[in-house]
Amino acid sequence: MSGSRFRAVAASLSLAMAGAAALPGPTGHAAAGPKPPPLEWVVLGDSFSAGGIAAASSRPGGPRGSEPYFVDGRLGAGTRKGCDRTDKAWPNQVDKVLGRPGEKRVTLKSNVSCAGALIDHVVAVPQTPKGQNVPGWSRPNHPYFPVDPDGDPATLKFPRLKHPQLAAVKPSTKLVTVGVGWADMGLTQIFTKCMRLGEPTGNKGAPCKKYFTKPPIGVESIQQRLDRTQAAYTDMLERIRAKAHSDAMIMAVGYPFIIPDENDIRRCTWGRVQQMTVKPDVAAMHHFGGITHEDLNWLRDEVIDDLNVIINDAMPNDPHFEFLGLWEPGEAGHDVCADAGPNTHGDWIEGLIDQTPKAIGRRWPRPGFFQGNVKHHEGAAETVVEEFREVLKKTPKLEDA
Repeated sequence: MSGSRFRAVAASLSLAMAGAAALPGPTGHAAAGPKPPPLEWVVLGDSFSAGGIAAASSRPGGPRGSEPYFVDGRLGAGTRKGCDRTDKAWPNQVDKVLGRPGEKRVTLKSNVSCAGALIDHVVAVPQTPKGQNVPGWSRPNHPYFPVDPDGDPATLKFPRLKHPQLAAVKPSTKLVTVGVGWADMGLTQIFTKCMRLGEPTGNKGAPCKKYFTKPPIGVESIQQRLDRTQAAYTDMLERIRAKAHSDAMIMAVGYPFIIPDENDIRRCTWGRVQQMTVKPDVAAMHHFGGITHEDLNWLRDEVIDDLNVIINDAMPNDPHFEFLGLWEPGEAGHDVCADAGPNTHGDWIEGLIDQTPKAIGRRWPRPGFFQGNVKHHEGAAETVVEEFREVLKKTPKLEDA
């Protein structure tokens, strides 16, 4: 499905769901009375909800001895918390807005989103944090950040979390946002494979599309990954519904606009850029590294957009469910490559390397892995606040229950 077709389908679905979301409320409300308590909101999901990288923090780094500092010389994200939840991630920003005087109708009861989370980590299995490094690093399997507050930075050993994320959802929970599916699709691994396949090509062809459309034995195709993820997503939503309040609204969070439209794809720098740094082989990989432009078009239209489509399709025909697309309205034009070209709008998504901390001295470059920076989370927060206000208008039963 093309990106434009997805956006048209998503827009029509959004309008349909907005109409369906008007739940019947009790009639004859008293003219005056005590205000109902705020709706309890629980955040489930992966790094796109948690923040995940230095660029999603108010303090992207610090000097040696500051928290956290790793023994191999790399810096953490400063205000990063367990599971790489950062202070500037959109759930925290939404909570601050809705916490203003006259706005406190939703309260962030619990945020258990965690970098690298699978659907299984949401519903069934406590997460065991894992790390993955940038292609070209000297130790490719060495973890680059902890995702548990009890981890030991000196050894980079991190224990399993105590509970699956679903444990945070209670019978009193009236609002749930869940954003997951990236890791189930294996998108970080797919991007990494695409870089390796694309580097020898001189930016010609679509070797990654060819590989994942008809992969070798033992490797799942993109369609198999989409089918498996959709089935797991459908089951997850049913489990969340069963645990939450009987009138809870459950919002499935989509993935943002990461790759530019086909007409703007040449803004993306292909291959390695010559520059003098501490680690030139890593820092020289800008934007999507060695992924060819043809493969980027394929990844946008037939992988990431289709992931949003199957998330949408996984939702039951029930007014208690809604798709929440964070890629709209503000993120078009703020993709990974939006820091380049004559009509740049500024990137809201970091590329392979986190480029946000500009003055980090002789620090090693840090992975960005196509995660949102502070600007992305600000834009996402605006979208979510508007959606929450619409939900509150159309669902009086939620507040009165």
